[in-house]
Amino acid sequence: MADLLKIANVLERAAALIDLHEAEKTASIQTERKGVVDALSKKYAAATGEELPQDIAEKLASGDESVLKTVQSIVEKTAGAVESMGRSSERSDGASQPMTKQERAKAAYDRFGQFVNS
Repeated sequence: MADLLKIANVLERAAALIDLHEAEKTASIQTERKGVVDALSKKYAAATGEELPQDIAEKLASGDESVLKTVQSIVEKTAGAVESMGRSSERSDGASQPMTKQERAKAAYDRFGQFVNS
């Protein structure tokens, strides 16, 4: 019976040691993720001028790691100054747009004629 108590004692100590290591591992992962979320919050604030809502920051810190990495890569690629890549896609020259089918057909015919003659 004494041998069984010794074995049980060793198993309990081993379980306590494993739990301690798991708790340390979990704490270090949470600390690392909190640092990443803090950095994302700063970049978000710089890009938008608003603070990242606390509930979203908590979700990112406690959620799936792949989601956090995806959000981090998106923010790193897009946060900062947005550079213009050209002009507006608005093609209107200020003229009113044709509304009826006949007006649209006539406008298309006129545009084709201008294209051919130019």
